[in-house]
Amino acid sequence: MNKTYSGYDRQPLFEARNVKKHFLIQPSILARALIGAKTTVVRAVDGVNLRIWQGETVGLVGESGCGKTTLGRIFTCLMEPTQGQIFYRGAPVSGGKVEADLTPGGKSQWVKYHRVAQIIFQNPYSSLNPRKTVREIITTPLRHRNMRDTLEIEAEIIRLLCRVGLSERHIDSYPH
Repeated sequence: MNKTYSGYDRQPLFEARNVKKHFLIQPSILARALIGAKTTVVRAVDGVNLRIWQGETVGLVGESGCGKTTLGRIFTCLMEPTQGQIFYRGAPVSGGKVEADLTPGGKSQWVKYHRVAQIIFQNPYSSLNPRKTVREIITTPLRHRNMRDTLEIEAEIIRLLCRVGLSERHIDSYPH
C-alpha cells in the first residue's frame, strides 16, 4: 500500500519485507562425540518489516545483542538475509545492486546500492581517521563519485557540514 503525501501516491524509499537472519552454531567434534551436542540455530533477526519514506529519519534502538548490527549489515548488503527481501525505491536489491532509472529518458540500469545505503557507526573515534581533517575525510568519497573540481568539492563539503549542524569553520578540524 502506498502512502499518500502532498496529494499523490508514492512508494517507500526503503522497504524490508519479512527479513530474517539465522546462524547455525556447529558444536565441536569432541562435544558431539562426548555429550551428543547438536547444531543450534540462533535467530539474530526474525521477521523484520520496515518502510522508510523520503525525508524520514529512523533510529534503531535496542539492547546489546538484539540484532541491530546484523539488521544494519543486511540492509546495506554486507550480509545476505536467510529469508526476506530489501527494496530501494520499489526495486529489489540483489547482490549489492539495485535497478534504478538514472537517465532522463527513464532507461533503467543496475547501480551499486552502496552509494545510497551506508552504515553510520556509533563511535566516531573508531570510524574516523584521527590524523585527517574533516576536509580530507569527506574529499575521499566525493572523488570516488567522480568529483574532481576542488572548488566544487569544497562547496559540497561546506553544504554537508551545514546539513549536519556544523559550520564552515570545522572544515579543517580533526574528528576529536
